[in-house]
Amino acid sequence: FNRGVYQERLIEQDRNRIERWYQERGYVDASVTEVARDIRRNEEEMRSNVVLTFFIEEGEQYSFGGISFDGNTIFEDEELRELIRLDEGETLDLTALDQGYQRVADRYYENGYIFNQITRTSDRDEEENVISYTVNIVERNRAHIENIIIRGNEKTEDFVLYREIPLEVGDVFSATKIRRGLQNLANLQ
Repeated sequence: FNRGVYQERLIEQDRNRIERWYQERGYVDASVTEVARDIRRNEEEMRSNVVLTFFIEEGEQYSFGGISFDGNTIFEDEELRELIRLDEGETLDLTALDQGYQRVADRYYENGYIFNQITRTSDRDEEENVISYTVNIVERNRAHIENIIIRGNEKTEDFVLYREIPLEVGDVFSATKIRRGLQNLANLQ
């Protein structure tokens, strides 16, 4: 929270940040149920101040119950599990879980498996306050670079641009190489 000019449009952003703060500490059901605004006139300073009160329902704090993988044959369970940087039994951090889940998707994506379907389901144990997850993976064939087309180039010879792209027709798709190629082209201005 910062002092400054009151902006109503930022309230929703603040609400989301508060909820995310709780979710990073295991309170996965936390929500801001209401935001009260109290306007107080300060006659000495000749201005009005807004006092905001956020009403929060925290819910229960949950622990991480572990993660399992279903449908994966390309990468072993243990290799994928290492990408989830949460230990079983520690307080559940949804931001860390989301980042780990993205790393699992990226592992496939970086190896050319861009058409895979990867979904996550949760299993809550309300008595123990533990949430476990299952990542379901539908593996599909690798994607390959079919063609590289340069358009709109008027200043530089095409062969100069092609040599800055670290991919060739037929290569396995790699987001890292795509990004590196874009950076190389940007460096040419």
